[in-house]
Amino acid sequence: MSNTYMPNYHALRWITFMLQVVALLFTASQTLAQEREIFTVVEKTPRFPGGMQNLVPYLSQTIRYPAEARQNGVEGKVFVSFVVNMDGSISDVTVLKGLGYGTDEEAVRVVSNMPKWEPGTQRGRPVNVKYNLPIAFSLGHDRPSGQLSTPPSLVIVDGKEMTQGFDLKTLNPNRIEKMEIFRGESAKAVYGEKARDGVVVITTKK
Repeated sequence: MSNTYMPNYHALRWITFMLQVVALLFTASQTLAQEREIFTVVEKTPRFPGGMQNLVPYLSQTIRYPAEARQNGVEGKVFVSFVVNMDGSISDVTVLKGLGYGTDEEAVRVVSNMPKWEPGTQRGRPVNVKYNLPIAFSLGHDRPSGQLSTPPSLVIVDGKEMTQGFDLKTLNPNRIEKMEIFRGESAKAVYGEKARDGVVVITTKK
């Protein structure tokens, strides 16, 4: 009589089921890891709606110069880091280098309230991207930062005056080291009547 082992049908089904569960869990963990991964360099960088040419007036119209900073004559740049998520939302807003006197909190508020960005992509799919942005606070103008009704009429990049109609979208945001906005009589005194609607001064990384 043959002693050939005959596998149990129900045992084989159970083993197959468990292998499928393990495969699904592994796939789910990989997907979750990808969704949580934060990139610093991507093929296509995140983009503010409409590009840099819209980011500049957004900052000008949204920033409220803190009273404490104004009273103490505090000026300079607050360097902010944040994550543009896969869906374009903003999270993890932190101050890398601040000025104090309420400017750090104001910079965080402005960035946190930004509209959704166009997300960055890697290999054709949206990913989470860490983004650094310098926000300038300057008292060298006559009106508070929130009162700019029109985009600045003059753009200067690395000391060079750009031609009228220059498109800020041509600048790579990751190459911008600092961006300052001036307006009012102080801007006109330095740059003339062409700065009647303000001037944006951009310095790129070397």
